[in-house]
Amino acid sequence: MKKSSVLTEDWSAVVIGFFIIVVTVFGLRLAAPTFKWADAPGLLSGVLSAENFLKILILFLFVYGMAIAGLF
Repeated sequence: MKKSSVLTEDWSAVVIGFFIIVVTVFGLRLAAPTFKWADAPGLLSGVLSAENFLKILILFLFVYGMAIAGLF
């Protein structure tokens, strides 16, 4: 037996979009990762730094969480 979702796909997108807007209005600011470099040391110290990987991980988890929320 196929389980039906509470909301249709369109309404799920509306609810997730509304949630993203609300948390942004209330102060959630995700830091953007750095993807700019001019030379090899700049690549290592900017793009491939632990701080930048942490920013990428946080952004990934937020987007992944929204995608998982869309399943329900």
